[in-house]
Amino acid sequence: LGRIDPRSLELIQALAQTLEMVQHGRVKSITGEWATVTAQTVCLHGDGEHALAFARRLRSTFAEKEIVVAA
Repeated sequence: LGRIDPRSLELIQALAQTLEMVQHGRVKSITGEWATVTAQTVCLHGDGEHALAFARRLRSTFAEKEIVVAA
């Protein structure tokens, strides 16, 4: 059986959470409840070990989903 390592799982979860926020205007709280948000920006912290990989994956995912990115 194949396995997803924790870093890959974290990346997948972070991407899913960001897409949910941007596309549907909501995030799931730690209690499992949905909270409504209006996402105008996505802040990436560059000091994490996987920050660059996440930024690249997020950018490509946004492009695939035709989500406009502007500076």
